[in-house]
Amino acid sequence: MAKGIPAFVARHARQPSGFFGRQIMTRLMDRANAGMNALTLSSLDVQPGDSVLDIGFGSGRLIHDIARQTQARIIAGIDISLDMVEVAGRMNRNEIRSGRVILKQASVEKMPFPDHQFDKICSANTIYFWPHPVENASEILRVLKPGGRLVLAFRIREHMQRIPVTRHGFTLYDSDDVLKLLDAAGFENTKLCCFNPRGRLDDYCAIAYAKPAPRRSVRQDPLSATT
Repeated sequence: MAKGIPAFVARHARQPSGFFGRQIMTRLMDRANAGMNALTLSSLDVQPGDSVLDIGFGSGRLIHDIARQTQARIIAGIDISLDMVEVAGRMNRNEIRSGRVILKQASVEKMPFPDHQFDKICSANTIYFWPHPVENASEILRVLKPGGRLVLAFRIREHMQRIPVTRHGFTLYDSDDVLKLLDAAGFENTKLCCFNPRGRLDDYCAIAYAKPAPRRSVRQDPLSATT
């Protein structure tokens, strides 16, 4: 029975559903991810008018915080769980009605957005479930504007191995693994920041950028040139 409980919880960590996913798992994740969400929001450095995407939004708490604490123009989110789309929809109902928040059921494997759509993209505690990490990171890069920022929050293998549920369907990473993954996908200027909450697991954020748009050369009119 004990072996079955971690596997059951792990399934809902990947894709919450039903009563347990809606009522129990969302509360557990919000409590466990509170510090990580705060670090993610700070690392995003959302500017007025930015368009932001949250991948794997769960209860929608981080989207709610972005909407409340920043002047982002549009905040979109995707999650593979239809139950979480409904839960997050209730939490963010006012912003959805105003058109500022948009939630969709979708996977990081294929996102329902055109190229170069977002200024900032984030994802907290989801990388363990990406089926094809480099390809999935490339898909994120596709919808990120030139020069745009990705913030990928996670906990390292050493710490996650202490949690029994991570033995069931989680792919765990060291910090260097995540940076190399993002480099392989085509991101630039990757770096790492870490928050060390007292008595809790360390939270990590990998920050990476899409290649900036090439500068247009300015051609001087030879007739206007001075000699």
